[in-house]
Amino acid sequence: MNKTANGTISVRGKDKELLDKMLYDKIKNIIIKDKQYKNPDYSAKQLAKDIQIAPSLLAYILRKYFKESYSCLVNRYRIKDACKYLTDEKKRNYSVDDISVLVGFSNRQSFFSAFRNFVGTSPNLYREKYTKEKETSKESNSK
Repeated sequence: MNKTANGTISVRGKDKELLDKMLYDKIKNIIIKDKQYKNPDYSAKQLAKDIQIAPSLLAYILRKYFKESYSCLVNRYRIKDACKYLTDEKKRNYSVDDISVLVGFSNRQSFFSAFRNFVGTSPNLYREKYTKEKETSKESNSK
């Protein structure tokens, strides 16, 4: 570590790799383990503030380790949860709009757009397809 002329600290080599990995672990804990991805008000700016780094460094760590931007990362986890909810028998009475709110989307259009982007179909069609496959499976097993 070296102190630069403007007072910032410069980290290189193994120290930089270690620091990057520590930041990756912090991000993973906050976004995934603590499920901040479900909070529609939690932003990349807030995450950077919480781990006390510049937003540009956050963007670098996300691209380096997750290979995606903040919004893609949180949307991926939201859609993953949405798929679970859409196929959960206990949640079959939940509307697609209810599920979109549960997983962290603040508006319907963003949810449908992200869902189609990650899954390739609409949430409604995804649920219908799963329901039909399950019914077909039950019929096959009862014969």
